[in-house]
Amino acid sequence: MKVLSCSLFYVVLLLKDTACILVKKYNSYVFDFLMWSSLVLDNVIKITCVCVGIAIIYATLKPRKTETKTTNYSATVNDPNLSKEETEQLAKNVVDNMKKGLNKY
Repeated sequence: MKVLSCSLFYVVLLLKDTACILVKKYNSYVFDFLMWSSLVLDNVIKITCVCVGIAIIYATLKPRKTETKTTNYSATVNDPNLSKEETEQLAKNVVDNMKKGLNKY
């Protein structure tokens, strides 16, 4: 958008310079064109400023997307002296403690 507005600004400036040269050559007839090009330049500048202002306000007020992280915890218990139920319970307790430790902050 910035590039487009700058391009339009320079095109209108070129039109205004061209109009000034034509006024010197053709005096009164092209003077109307100079007035017209000045109006165009003024309006383009106003429109550009309004568009830039709207873009800034939109970017400021636009809701930002927040990323949600999902963390999968797992624990592996290698102890031959524990039964299967005890191993599963120990792994579950470790995972729960990991989750609680993360939520403290």
